Amino acid sequence: VHHASLVHPATHSPMLLKLVNSRLSLKFIDYIANFIADALDSADGLPASPLGNEIKRRFSIVGLKFFMNMLFARTQVPTPVILAALAFIDKAKHQFETTILQELPLERTFLSAIVVASKALNDHTKNNIYWERCSAIFRAKEISCFELEFLTSLRWNLRLSDNDIFAHYDAI
Repeated sequence: VHHASLVHPATHSPMLLKLVNSRLSLKFIDYIANFIADALDSADGLPASPLGNEIKRRFSIVGLKFFMNMLFARTQVPTPVILAALAFIDKAKHQFETTILQELPLERTFLSAIVVASKALNDHTKNNIYWERCSAIFRAKEISCFELEFLTSLRWNLRLSDNDIFAHYDAI
């Protein structure tokens, strides 16, 4: 029985198992940061290039990487949650509202996706006070609002397929 799905491992795609068992690396973190920035840049209904010029974009990505490293160190978020968060961002990007582009849009989007993915995949989840302590930037009330906005962008559809995860295979 596979620990993540309670079915025999032979029924899983070897590629999927390879992705799920991937270790967090600098390349992986770079991919996540650039993926989020690209998702916000391509969001429907938002002003063109919400992150601004290339210098501002690079500065924003560096800040996001710092935030991600801090959050990953404090929370030990497992790879399946990260992959689900990326899939959720991909599914929601065309529904993002302009409120997402307020202060710290990359960090806000990332944290929202991680919180939603963590709660969707785990039976025992952490509350938003835990995420407040770990993020050291956002208050629990803000995180609750971000989570609600993100779920609304997803239209409350938390269904994921293997293809949603495989979309990140080559890059990771």
